[in-house]
Amino acid sequence: MQKKNYLKEKRELTGISQEQLAEKIDVSVRTIQRIEAESELVNRKNAINAYKEMGILREEEIFEFKNKGASKDVKNVLEKLGIQKGEDLLHKLDKKLLLASNYEKDEDFDKAMSIYKSFEDILPCEYVFLRYANIYLNMEICEMALEYSQKVLDEDKTNYEALIIKGISLAKMEEYDEAIMVFKEAEAVDKTEEVYYNLGVCCHFAEKVEDAIEYYKKSLDLNCNLAESYLNMGVCYFYKFIYSGSDENKENCLKYLDKAIELYPIMYQAYAQKAELYKFIGEDDKAKYNFEKCLQLNPTHDNALLGLGMLLIKSGDNKKGEEYAGKAIESILYNRRYKKSMLMGGFAITDGQNELIYPTIGKVCKNEIEFDYIVNKIKSSVELFNFSYRPIYIDFNKSISVNVMEQIDDILIEINFGGYILKGTADKGNGCFNEFIELYNNFGQFRIQIESQEQIFIIDSLKDINFISYR
Repeated sequence: MQKKNYLKEKRELTGISQEQLAEKIDVSVRTIQRIEAESELVNRKNAINAYKEMGILREEEIFEFKNKGASKDVKNVLEKLGIQKGEDLLHKLDKKLLLASNYEKDEDFDKAMSIYKSFEDILPCEYVFLRYANIYLNMEICEMALEYSQKVLDEDKTNYEALIIKGISLAKMEEYDEAIMVFKEAEAVDKTEEVYYNLGVCCHFAEKVEDAIEYYKKSLDLNCNLAESYLNMGVCYFYKFIYSGSDENKENCLKYLDKAIELYPIMYQAYAQKAELYKFIGEDDKAKYNFEKCLQLNPTHDNALLGLGMLLIKSGDNKKGEEYAGKAIESILYNRRYKKSMLMGGFAITDGQNELIYPTIGKVCKNEIEFDYIVNKIKSSVELFNFSYRPIYIDFNKSISVNVMEQIDDILIEINFGGYILKGTADKGNGCFNEFIELYNNFGQFRIQIESQEQIFIIDSLKDINFISYR
């Protein structure tokens, strides 16, 4: 069976006609036909342009040598690998990258990373770093997404996708002002609905409501069907209504939320927000209806469960109301524990015979990738001494310092490993913060413990800690 021409195969897979490809590279349809027929009468420039347009590199472009005589050696190497043509090799590499991309879309990130890693080993480049950054962002390991997006930007400061990933990573780390600056750099490269929507979200979280509304409007100027922008504008106008009591803000809130539902009927968040508005103005029946609509679409929505529970209790249906409110409180407490990125308190340590409760600051990693990344960053930033087969290290140089800030709702922890900073929040409402302080005062030292499901890394006998209180 005769092998299909690679250009033709890829063109057909992507659904592009010969006519469309010819128009894209400004040649005749007959030229495309000759290229796909592998005719000898092919203009090299036209062939290269056609392959570039379809994301295919020609053999001459990959194996480009100043000394033309060297090309024979390359061919011999390919033959030894069992590959008769460079195009065959490209086909295989391209299929690998397509496979990695599919793994990425299916959120099978470990398999995607293993393929990209094999490419990085032989050809570290912007594309691979960008894929790393995107995967880490999807895994919500924002620190690593930030690092790899910056690697891309170090080579090309106008790389739009890297700027978007960097901006989102910063925003997820609650560095909103810095994220806004990065998104504005992305805007200078390409004014897209994505840029303006992300700018809106950042301003939204930074409590710059007027700015957020303007950016959401800009996103809608480019895509009038962006339901998320309508939803978020509705939320912004709800905030404005709470503070102003203006009927105009109330009507705008409802108008944009209804538009979001019209475009995306299963947008449960819009029903929840409408319910909050009606509850706020005392229209309990409408609030109850919208809370119920939200829960039909998302039965575990915290605010809807709690809101509906309170309305049912208010109307005299205590049993059912307490049932809904109980589910909400249980869910809120669970999510609160889950979202905290660090732990602080007394951890049990043992030598196999005796057990001791010891003051510890902990970081539980989402997976082994995050664990390896953090531990490698620590080891490359400070000189640590390991005195046994156990994963327990000592900082004899006293390079590590810790700031612990007691805030109203949680505990902010910032660990400086001689330049590398690990930052996160710990729960305040479980008494562990007070337990840590009491144990630290007793022992005069503490330990840092980084752990994943399978690994643990401990730095012991630390003393340099600074407590800061909001009070």
